This record gives sequence, structure tokens and C-alpha cells, in this order.
Amino acid sequence: MEQALAALADGSDVVSVVEVAADRSLKIHLAPLQLGDGRQAGIIATVEDVSGERRALRRLSEREAYARGILESLDTPTAVVDGNGVIRDVNRAWRERAEEAGADLSDTGLGADYRAVCRHSSEHGSKDAEVVLAALERVLSGASGSERLDYRMEGSPAAWWELRISALELEQGGAVLTHSDVTWRHEVQALLEEQARTDPLTGLANRSGLLEYGGGAMARARRSGNDVTVLFVDLDAFKPINDRLGHPAGDEVLRTTAARLQAVTRETDCVARVGGDEFVVVCEGLSGDQVSSLTTRIGDALAAPIDVGTEVTVTASIGSVRVAGDADLARAIAEADADMYAAKRNRR
Repeated sequence: MEQALAALADGSDVVSVVEVAADRSLKIHLAPLQLGDGRQAGIIATVEDVSGERRALRRLSEREAYARGILESLDTPTAVVDGNGVIRDVNRAWRERAEEAGADLSDTGLGADYRAVCRHSSEHGSKDAEVVLAALERVLSGASGSERLDYRMEGSPAAWWELRISALELEQGGAVLTHSDVTWRHEVQALLEEQARTDPLTGLANRSGLLEYGGGAMARARRSGNDVTVLFVDLDAFKPINDRLGHPAGDEVLRTTAARLQAVTRETDCVARVGGDEFVVVCEGLSGDQVSSLTTRIGDALAAPIDVGTEVTVTASIGSVRVAGDADLARAIAEADADMYAAKRNRR
């Protein structure tokens, strides 16, 4: 009160809010009443019931605390940006992720321009940053209510993150950005794709893997003008091994055959298992003499005895065809298959 009287004596107004009951607040405004000659003749007091305003402020404060609690409780790095893309709030997970990545919070924390961060990353070679920026612009402009995309975080090992951008239904606009580590999902997808191209028994490419590699080989041959060689390898008298010694012995023969084929071919060649005891080898840039040499090496390697509990010996019939890059790969495989059967008939 003494401070209020002193302020009034100096000609200043005094405003204070008084809680007069549990849910009742009064704003008291005191102002000096001065005469024309500057003398103070008294005090003018006005009283205003501001209970509703105070309740609204408390509710607003509670809602902000509630929203802050939710934001902080999220395990995924989350940020809130305004209509201009400036970061207005981030949660604990966002700060921790920035620290782990060695990022400067002045670049990715409160007050940072997220769009500028994307542009900076794009200028330094990140194609995914351009995609992220485009998605954010669509949400901030109102063209989209939400966006969801995966982007690759460079590093060793590389990580994949899912970004969800959701528009804020506010007059000034804005959006919530949530990042989730989905590296595991991409690893599983890559594994499934690899399995779809791989023969589970031998680890070689299967027919799908062969066609994928072969398509690339034909495209490279078209550009370089080199030929592509297709060899079709069929084991002779393989069925009796299965019949006499059982399928485990037959499987061991197939695995050994696959390993021997890989041993006598180049790392750049494709070796595939396309049937029970049928294999295809696709090579790029071999001359006629080199094809003959490779065929001989394959025959010699496969003729060596194989230990399956007892020694067994298999031989192979091999057909080959050399084609230009503009040829049809499936037709080339069929022609090599026909050449193999001709070789098998001649041996018999």
C-alpha cells in the first residue's frame, strides 16, 4: 500500500488485481485526481470484475501446459513450425536427436527456419531435402493437410526416417513435423527383395535375379557394343543321386555345383539356378576363345568328385550363345538351352 501511495503522490497510476474469492478477481485502477494548478485533490478508483478473463487465461495456461506435456512425452523427434516455417517449439526427443547427430541447436532449434535448413541440405547434395521442402511447402500453403514420406539420412551406417507433416488449424497457419526412425523397415524390405531374387538352397540368383541382372547386362552391351554370352548348364545323371542317396545328398551336390560355378567365373558374371539341376551363367564382353575356355573350365570343375558321405561324380552338358545388346534376353537363354540339349544328345 505504501508503494501505491508513493506512486500516486508522484502522479502515476496504480493497477492491481485482487483475488477476493476462490473464483472472483477484481482489477483495481487507482489514479490521482489533480486540480488545474497541479495540486492533488484526491484519488479516482475504478473497480472491474476480471474473473472471466482470469479464468480464460488460466484455461489457456492449462491447455499450453497440457500440449507441452504431450509434446515432451513423445518419443519421436517433433517440432512445431509457424506459417513461415520457423520452428516455434521442439520436444526433448528432437533436442536429443540433434545432439546425437552433432547438430547445432541454433540451426535446428527454436527460431530456426526449417525451410532454410532444407535448402542448405539440398545445396550440399541431399536430394531428399528437396522432397522434404516440397512437402512442407504444400502443407504451409494449404495445398495439403498432411504429408508422409521417407527420407535417407546420410551417414555410416545410413539411416531412414519417416517424416509426417500435419497442418495446424490456426489462423496464422503452421505445421507439426514428426520424425520416426524406420531404418528397420527398409532393411526388412531390402532383405525381402534380395530373397525374391535369390535361390534359397544355393544362394545364387534365381530366375528373377537372372532376368534383373541380364537386363542390365544387355543395356550395358547396347551402350558399349560388346556381346553378352549366355551359358546353360545342366547336370547329367543327377536324378539317380537323389533316388539312391536321398534329397540331402542331392542338395549337397547342388550347393557344391553352385560354389564351383562361382569359383571359375568372374565376380562381375551372374550365376543363377533356374531349375532343379539347371544353371545359367551370363557374362559380358567375352570373345569366342574366352567362351570356349570358360566352358572347358566349368566342365572340368563340375566333373570333380563330390563327397556326400560317399563320393559321387556328376558331369554337365553346356550350351552357349553370344548375342548383341539389342537381342532378347529370354530368347538368348532359350537358344543356349537348345544348344545344351544338342550337346547332351551328342554326348549320349
